[in-house]
Amino acid sequence: MKLRAPEGCASICHEGRIFVVAADGTLDVNDEMVAVLAAHGFMPCDQALTHAAESPPSPDEKIDISALNRAGLFAFLKAHGIRASRRDTNEKLRAAARAALQARRNVKDL
Repeated sequence: MKLRAPEGCASICHEGRIFVVAADGTLDVNDEMVAVLAAHGFMPCDQALTHAAESPPSPDEKIDISALNRAGLFAFLKAHGIRASRRDTNEKLRAAARAALQARRNVKDL
């Protein structure tokens, strides 16, 4: 079954096997893995498209940077065109994310 991976996910390891997420954000897995991966934010491709069409993200939506985990911080920074290193601390990543949000707000105010 083809699943849509959560934002920022590049690969997973399940029962000792590594599965790489394709460039389009999808992953082919057997039916037994679907329930396991659903608990981690993966969803069937057709359901992911329906979900995206029903609730498009608002550009003005409040983002709580302090609530993002490390993977979320990397995904947020990547989406905003900011490069980060695995050596960066979470606090440095959060500072960069806050700066990106502030820059976006400043541009919007112009």
